[in-house]
Amino acid sequence: MTQEEKQKAKAADRWLSRYRAALVECRTCKRQLVKLRSMARSIGSPDLEQTRIISGRVSDVTQAAAVAIAEAADELHVRIRDAMLVRREIEQAIRRIRDDRDRALIELRYIECQSYASIADEMDYSDASNARRRIWRALGRMQLPGA
Repeated sequence: MTQEEKQKAKAADRWLSRYRAALVECRTCKRQLVKLRSMARSIGSPDLEQTRIISGRVSDVTQAAAVAIAEAADELHVRIRDAMLVRREIEQAIRRIRDDRDRALIELRYIECQSYASIADEMDYSDASNARRRIWRALGRMQLPGA
């Protein structure tokens, strides 16, 4: 590989690595949403209802908590949407790769997050270093959006 191809491959590697980060972001936000939903249900629990009758102040606290939970959920939905847009952009770029083998290599490495060894196994290459070399060549040929 020429120096220019190496630089292009490194840029493609960084760009495609955002897929994994976006995937983790989606999962993290979804777990946080589950916790928020649980918190929201607990606000309406019988114990809080009885406390609200005794003291009008708790009602204000409960309402403030509900608003805070709703705002946090909205923020999580925005983060999920942004992460999904990143994933979609990367998936579309991979679909545009014309060479079937290059596309398969990139999908296995960046979408399915497989190791070089498992890719070598699946693609019938002699070893992990051979798979790594072929992936980096494919990255060097890849056309990034906006490039």
